[in-house]
Amino acid sequence: MDDRLAVDGALPRDTLGMSSDYVAPRTATEDRLAALWGTGLEIAPIGVDDDFFELGGDSLLAAELQLAIDQEFGVEVPAAALFLTPTVAALAVAVEAAARDGDGRGTAEGVDGAARHGA
Repeated sequence: MDDRLAVDGALPRDTLGMSSDYVAPRTATEDRLAALWGTGLEIAPIGVDDDFFELGGDSLLAAELQLAIDQEFGVEVPAAALFLTPTVAALAVAVEAAARDGDGRGTAEGVDGAARHGA
């Protein structure tokens, strides 16, 4: 059983029967993304390999999360990013690539080339 406590009434992750084991955020970006997911999904803790949709995420929450990422990091991540790679770890890579490639208002196009190829 996970010994971390759920925060602010969030549902404990270990009650969901997740297919992945909990892996804690390893970078500041992963930590910030996990916090955003936890707030939106009302689940804690969020692991970097957890699947957004397995946690109960849906397309409406994905759109809200996309806006929250834009506000939190100052980069635009295409909606396809979360659908193609629905983990904190993969999304962190896209956010970091957008920040690196842009001047503060970049677009994350590195997720499986989806944004570049119109997926």
